[in-house]
Amino acid sequence: MKIHEINIYLKLEKGAINESAIRSILNSNHFKGLLNTGIILRTPRGRGAIYQIQNKKEFHLFFNNYYNKEIESQESNRIINAVKYKNSKIRSKGEQIVFVRGFTPIVINNQNIDLGFYTQQFGVFSTQLEHLKTQKICYIENLKCFLIAETLLGTDHVFIHPYGRPSIQLIQKLEVEHFLFCPDYDYTGLNDYLRCKKIKPFTKLYLPENYIDFIQKNAKVSIKSGQKIPKEVELSDNNEVITIFNLLQKS
Repeated sequence: MKIHEINIYLKLEKGAINESAIRSILNSNHFKGLLNTGIILRTPRGRGAIYQIQNKKEFHLFFNNYYNKEIESQESNRIINAVKYKNSKIRSKGEQIVFVRGFTPIVINNQNIDLGFYTQQFGVFSTQLEHLKTQKICYIENLKCFLIAETLLGTDHVFIHPYGRPSIQLIQKLEVEHFLFCPDYDYTGLNDYLRCKKIKPFTKLYLPENYIDFIQKNAKVSIKSGQKIPKEVELSDNNEVITIFNLLQKS
């Protein structure tokens, strides 16, 4: 995450911005997601358009749950303090925005949702999740993969992508029979998988074909990168975690 993108979101929080001022992030998957879910509104004006926040509560949730963890690893405390939103009511409730895609009816927050309709018409369904019930679900950490998930994994699963890491509270809100977990293949992703499997023991880790070559070529971290190795990962006796951990050590 680049600081200029963070600064654009800070300016949006203060008021409407001309399209020319945010041209550099128009193709960002994060920005497109905010547009598709109506959190940010585009209004034509003259030969261009202006952009403004339509739903400030969800925008603040988005920022708290997604961007804070990234900027904390890159910027100074001065910048961190400038971009954090201090909404204690939102954070104390443990609410988390999630994106959902799929082609089977599901129950979200005690309401029947025609997920296929929203996926086909808008690309994604978004909500502050209180409860989700379906038969098969697949958590996908990578946003680009999430947006084309059905081309990779078929249409049997409901696909979910939260802003931020999958918290214990979020996992507990998922009432499912089958849970496929597709993280980034790094130490943090492995730790998230172990957390999920602890809560839902039937969780399975997704491994792509030729995953050994895939992980060696695309691994995001190595020992040299400085990412801390969680003890749960380092001491895990899970065969899949051990295999990927060893590959990461060599990458």
